[in-house]
Order: sequence, then C-alpha cells, then structure tokens
Amino acid sequence: EVVVLSNPVHLSAQPSAQAEDESRSGIAFVGRLAPEKGLREFLLQVEALGVKETLDVYGDGPERQSFQELADSFRHLSVAFHGRLPSVELQRRLTQKKVLAFPSRWAENAPLAILEAASAGLQIVAPKQGGVLSMSEKIARADLYDLDDSQTLLGALSAALAAERPNRVLNPSEFSVEHYGRGIEEIYALDRARSPRGDAS
Repeated sequence: EVVVLSNPVHLSAQPSAQAEDESRSGIAFVGRLAPEKGLREFLLQVEALGVKETLDVYGDGPERQSFQELADSFRHLSVAFHGRLPSVELQRRLTQKKVLAFPSRWAENAPLAILEAASAGLQIVAPKQGGVLSMSEKIARADLYDLDDSQTLLGALSAALAAERPNRVLNPSEFSVEHYGRGIEEIYALDRARSPRGDAS
C-alpha cells in the first residue's frame, strides 16, 4: 500500500473567493536562474508570440546575465530582474502580480511554489508534466500548456491574464504542520499493526 503525505507548506492568508482580481497585473517568475527551470525558453516563446506584458523575475543563478542580455533585445515583453529578495518582501510583491509562470523543463516532483503562489492569489501557468499535474488539482485554477508548444502556451497565458477571481488553495489544512504530524503518526501506527509480533522494526 502506498500512502501519499504532503509536505507542510507555509501558505499566505488567502484572498476571498469573491474578491476581484482587477488590481493585479503582470507575470512573475520565482526561482533559480538555471537552464532546467525553463526561463530562457519561456522568454523566447512569449516574445515570439508578441505578448505585450511585464515579467518580473525574482531569483538568481548562473544564467542571470545571459537572460538579461536576451531580454534587452526584446520588443514586446518587458522583463525586470530583481535578484533574490527577503521572503516577506517577495510575498508582498507577489500579491501585486496576476500570474506566476512556472516553466520548469524538469518533471518537478512536488513544486510547492505553485501552492505558495496560488495561496497568494496568483494564477498559475505551467507545463503539463510531472508534479505540476498533481499540484494543479490542489488549487482552484491552473492554466497548463504542452512543453515547447507556443500556441498552447499562448492560450494558457491569455486565459490566466484574463481571470476575474484570485486563485486559492482548495484545502490549506492539508498542508499544515499539524496534518503532517498526524499523517506520520498514522503511518507508523499502521506499520506497527502489520508487523509480526516480536519484530523490533
């Protein structure tokens, strides 16, 4: 038997499900600026599609300079690089953004950034692969696209930018420390119940 227990995550106080999303704008990327995170491909695709939007990049890494040089040549997409910020300041800025782009090219196992962003009200745009699929079921809305397919990316991005309500995590208590602790206790209790008598393990 396989038991899946979600890791605990500190989630923001969520906006009301009835709240309007009109005050938010632009796209955010949060993460390490490295090839596997897919930012280069995302930048090139969105620029080639002629999307006139702002993209704020939060994070640092070995590819930052090359990404900045690439973005400087763009005519449509406006990109700003902010480096790594303290958690509180990052959260404050994210509450002003409309969309989190999560274009990772790796099949991420459990991308908690999706939960954190959705809890802060951001729409999620990400490829249909890996842990993104399971995490997308935990939030009110996720606009997914096929990796390296510009047209499905355009559709997902357009839909996310047009969303009228802020995003949210459907069951925040599932990711609480208390829920995690109870889950661990239940797993050990089940294991003890199934172990042969006298088995010290």
